[in-house]
Amino acid sequence: MPRNGLKPGDHLVNAVAIITFVLIVIRALTTVDTNWDTLQYHWPYAARAAGLCDSQCLSLGLGLETRYRAFPMLFHAAYGALWRAFGTPAAGHGATIAVVVALCVYLWRRFAVPLAWSWLALLAIPMVQIHLSASYVDLAANAALTIGILALLRIAAARDASITVDIVVAWAALTLAAGAKLLLIPLAALTWSAIVVLVAHLHWRRERRVPWMHVCGLAILGSLTILPQLAYNAWHFHNPFYPVAMHVAGFQLPGIESLKEIQQTISVSSQWIEFPSWMRWIASIFEFDAFRGRVTLWTIDQADVFRNNPSYRMGGYFCVYVIGALAIVFAHWRDRSARPMLVVIAITSVICALLPNSHELRYYQFWMLTLVSVVLILAFAPGRASAAPAQARTRNATQALVLLSLAGVTLMTGAQYLRTKGTRIEQLVAPTNAIVDALPAGTTLCFAREDRHAILYTRAFHPGSSIHVRSIETDGAPGCDKVINAP
Repeated sequence: MPRNGLKPGDHLVNAVAIITFVLIVIRALTTVDTNWDTLQYHWPYAARAAGLCDSQCLSLGLGLETRYRAFPMLFHAAYGALWRAFGTPAAGHGATIAVVVALCVYLWRRFAVPLAWSWLALLAIPMVQIHLSASYVDLAANAALTIGILALLRIAAARDASITVDIVVAWAALTLAAGAKLLLIPLAALTWSAIVVLVAHLHWRRERRVPWMHVCGLAILGSLTILPQLAYNAWHFHNPFYPVAMHVAGFQLPGIESLKEIQQTISVSSQWIEFPSWMRWIASIFEFDAFRGRVTLWTIDQADVFRNNPSYRMGGYFCVYVIGALAIVFAHWRDRSARPMLVVIAITSVICALLPNSHELRYYQFWMLTLVSVVLILAFAPGRASAAPAQARTRNATQALVLLSLAGVTLMTGAQYLRTKGTRIEQLVAPTNAIVDALPAGTTLCFAREDRHAILYTRAFHPGSSIHVRSIETDGAPGCDKVINAP
C-alpha cells in the first residue's frame, strides 16, 4: 500500500467525486430551476423572506399566503439571503449543497467515512442527484434531519464523554430541519427527545446520577428552537399543523384543506388510492411499477405522468440501491455493535410507512439518507465489534453497490442531472422585459388562475420596476389594470 494509505483505486474514486461535485456546483449556480413548485412558491417565499419582494410587490393567492404564515421559513430565508447577496436565485441552491456537504463532513469526522465515498453514495440516490440543483426545500431539510439521527447514533455508541460536539451538531441540524419543513417538525422533536433521554441515561450509567439542570436545559433549548412554528400555528390558527384540517382525540382542528382531499386530487394515483399508506410506501421505495409511462425515469417529484398511472408520484430511490443497502444492513443483524443502527433503520421505516403521503419519497428522504449513511458506517467506521475481515467484506460490497448504483442512475438518466447546460436566468426573464417596461409605475398586473410565472414580473427580477403583481384565481378581479391569462 502507498505511504499515504491510499490504494490505486482510491485516486480514481476521489477524481470521480471531485468531478461530479464540480459538475453539480456549476449546474446549481449557473442554471435555474423551472420546476412547478419553484416558481409557484419557493421563489416567492424566498424573495419575501429576504426582503426582495414583499406582499405589496407580489400578492399571492389565499392558499399560498396562508402557507407562508403557517410554514417554517428558515430555509427560504437562507435561500433568499444568498439570492440577494449574489443577484440570482440560482445562488440559493448553495444552501442545499451546503447541508449535504455538512452530512458528508459529519460522516467523515465522527465515523471516519471518506468524503469521496459519502458524496458518491448520496449522489447515487436519484432524488438527491436531482434536488442538489433545484430550489426545493426537501433535500436540505431531510439531510439536516439525517445529521440529527446520526448524532443520536454517535451518542449511543460513545464510550467516553466526547459527545458535546454531537449534541451541538444535532441541535443545529434539527433546528434547521424543523425550520425548513413543517412535516419534519415532529420527527426533529422526537429525535431531540431521544437525544435528551440518552444523555440522561449515559450520565446515570457513568455517574449513577442525572444532572437534571443540564438535561432540562437541553430539553428547553430544543423546545425553543424546534417547536416555535407549531406553537405559532396553534396560537393563531388553533391547529399546530395548519392549513391541514384534522380530527384528533375528539377535537376538530380547523384548516383550509384536508389530507383526504389532497390525496384524492393531487397526491395519490387513482390506482393506489384504496391501499393503506404503509403499502404505498413499500411499493414506492422498491419502485414497484414505478417506471410505467415515463420519459425520464426519475424527476423531481415523479409527477410527470397522468394520475391514473400507477407510477404517479412513486419511486425515486432506485430499487436496486435500496435492496442492496438493506441486504448489507441486515447481514449484520448478529453483530452487537450494529444493533443500534438496525434499530434506527427499523424505527425510521415504521415511522415513514405511517406518515401522510409517505409514498412521495421526496418528502421523507431522510429514510434513504439514513440507510445509506448506516451502510457507510458499517463499511468504514473503526472500532466496531465485528472482525476486520467481516468489515472488509462489507466495505467491498458497499463500494461495489455505490459505484454500480451511481453508474446505473447516471446512465439511465443520460446524466441529465449532471449536465451544466440548462436554462439561464436571463433566458427565463427575457420574455417578461417588454411587458414590464411598457407598464406605467404603480400598475397592478394580475395573473389569472394563479399562474406560477407571476414572480418573474416583480421587482425581484426587475429592480427598477414599481408595478404591483397579483396572483388571482379567476380571469379577472377588481383593481387589476392588466390581466395575463395562463395558457
